[in-house]
Amino acid sequence: MNSTTRFKRWFPSFRRSLAFLRPHRRPLIRGLLAAVGVSVFYTFSISSVVPILKILFSDHETLIDWLHRAETQRRLGVILAADLPDDPTGLRIDGVREGSPSAEALRDAVRIASIEEHAPGSYGLMQRLSSQRSDQITGVRIITREGQQRDVTLSLREYHGWWGLLRDAAALLPAGRDPASRLRTLGLVMAVLVTVSLLGSVCRFANEALVATAVQRSMHDLRSSLADHVLRLPLHWYSSQPTGDTLSRFSHDLGKVEVGIWTLLG
Repeated sequence: MNSTTRFKRWFPSFRRSLAFLRPHRRPLIRGLLAAVGVSVFYTFSISSVVPILKILFSDHETLIDWLHRAETQRRLGVILAADLPDDPTGLRIDGVREGSPSAEALRDAVRIASIEEHAPGSYGLMQRLSSQRSDQITGVRIITREGQQRDVTLSLREYHGWWGLLRDAAALLPAGRDPASRLRTLGLVMAVLVTVSLLGSVCRFANEALVATAVQRSMHDLRSSLADHVLRLPLHWYSSQPTGDTLSRFSHDLGKVEVGIWTLLG
């Protein structure tokens, strides 16, 4: 028995009831699109804001500094120490991950001192490395664990186009490390969180209302079709059927069908 034949044998009556949703597919589709909005906005819940709050109250890094460090780690395939002050001597590599594109040039405890003879400090180097659009960067001077200096070319993982948008969005937040700047940043984050929560609630309301509208209209059509069918049955059928059984079809059985459709689409 192939999969198509097997599927046709599963819940044939329930699948027939789903056909009554077809005339009401517009509110149904809108409701399902609203469900996508619910999933998107609920992603940015308080649980996703907690890491941002930790960064805001860190000792040295701001949010944009953390983004530069995270992207530098991804593109170089290395491990960098978190929340360190800006080091004017360069960027120290704490570890090289397996599969790093620059594994041949970098080792543990190696320090990146400058790029093209420009030494902006560890924060400036991370900004340059994370924002490099090409997959290679030349003129990188490194200092080995033994203190030897040499110039190398570093290979980077692919640059993502959304990185620039994320960086520009983070740059809108106050970049200062003083308490006043951090308080303003916290206020902005909380405002965004409240806005996202409101939008998620609106999408959830739209989802439930539109799906309920489609389901209720389809159930009205199904009840009307069933009533029309019952009224056309011959009289001898009524004499052979208990009255309560027929009424149970309208109330109990159709109620179960409604719950099934709502569970499937909700």
